[in-house]
Amino acid sequence: MRASLCMFIAASLLTTSLAAFAGHPASDDGDGPPVSHGNSGNHGPPPGSGDGSGSGTTHPGNGGKPVSPPAGSCSSDGSGIDLTGPQGQSGASHVAHTDFGKIDPSTGDPVASSSSARMMYFWYGSTFDFVLNAHGLESGTHWTLTYQPEPLPSSGVMCLGDVTANGGGQLHLANSIDLKSNLPPTLDPTVDPSQQPPDALLALVPSGDVDCAGGTMTTFAPENYLWSNPRVRYVDTDLLPPSP
Repeated sequence: MRASLCMFIAASLLTTSLAAFAGHPASDDGDGPPVSHGNSGNHGPPPGSGDGSGSGTTHPGNGGKPVSPPAGSCSSDGSGIDLTGPQGQSGASHVAHTDFGKIDPSTGDPVASSSSARMMYFWYGSTFDFVLNAHGLESGTHWTLTYQPEPLPSSGVMCLGDVTANGGGQLHLANSIDLKSNLPPTLDPTVDPSQQPPDALLALVPSGDVDCAGGTMTTFAPENYLWSNPRVRYVDTDLLPPSP
């Protein structure tokens, strides 16, 4: 019953949000839902050092302040496993949100910038489905959404999609990817949540800085990237054990 309710809420939220994406221009203040605009050496500690699992954790762009615990959990379809949602979860649903902004790489603190992004995603399912919108970028620049393994920079970078900013410095990226992996890859939703790794750190980076085939950053300039806050958690339901 709970799984069905989660799916209903998620589908309703996604349908409503996608309709909003298609019908409204970008807002410069970053408020409201994201909207459609058309489709390594470490220089300091990694941005954010929280465990991503709940109360008392910290995240890049949060100024080192504690954040609230996940909003709820859902039962995965067919597995009978209660999955704990990430920061940014919408109620007890599949849907979650995260914002992206610039940070000070040495502290993880937010840095004022005219560029920002917002992403809505399904935090569990057989594919990683998301919609990302950004604005305030340089016109015509090419960007790639990446998962950044830690400590930064590390091999194992995943490219989740790429897109070119339009003439107004805006971009829209929607994708559905069969990752064949959780995010972060070492996440095991079947064990004690307190034993989980930090949630995944995503970054929107200039495409020339990343070798997607090799899974590495050819250039690492974290001060130029837009970093996810809160972090992202994705559970690949194809990897869950079958229900007893």
